Amino acid sequence: MTIRQLLTIASLSAGLIAPTVSMADDTGPYIAASVNRASANFEDIRDIDFDDSDNAFGLRAGYMFTDLIGVEVAYLDLGEFSAPGDGPNNAIELDADGYSAALVLNLSVVDQLDLYVKAGAFRVNANADSFIAGQRLRFDDEATEPFAAFGAEWDLGTLNLFAEYSVVDTDISDLSVDIASAGVKLEF
Repeated sequence: MTIRQLLTIASLSAGLIAPTVSMADDTGPYIAASVNRASANFEDIRDIDFDDSDNAFGLRAGYMFTDLIGVEVAYLDLGEFSAPGDGPNNAIELDADGYSAALVLNLSVVDQLDLYVKAGAFRVNANADSFIAGQRLRFDDEATEPFAAFGAEWDLGTLNLFAEYSVVDTDISDLSVDIASAGVKLEF
């Protein structure tokens, strides 16, 4: 194969691939999965305060009405957290997850790089085991709280990569969760 033939094949290949990248828009449905690092701050329950982190996962689906605005629903496993007490007293174990619905505002900064913000409601489900004087006390609580997130997305056409930071501040015993996420998004 000659250099001229290789250049012709390369040019034709680039001509076929380039329109799919340049004409790719952010409108339509999508699904995504993420790996998350959740950091919880739990305060004011029986004099127990703690900061703890855990790895977790998330699944989401959404629809972009235009390149700028869309909606999204998601499930987030927020992980498991614990704080030791003094002996058998005041220890706590907590696991939490939740569902969210959000408005998404997207801005294409440069070709293939989008920045976005999200705001919406997060339904938190927290299950905790407290150990007081050696006795196990279990409580489950649910609350719907506002949340916000911002992120960046590398637009590769149909398959995109994203990084995101979210904050959920609840009234459930002053549970506050910060979530750093990295994931893959598939646009249809």
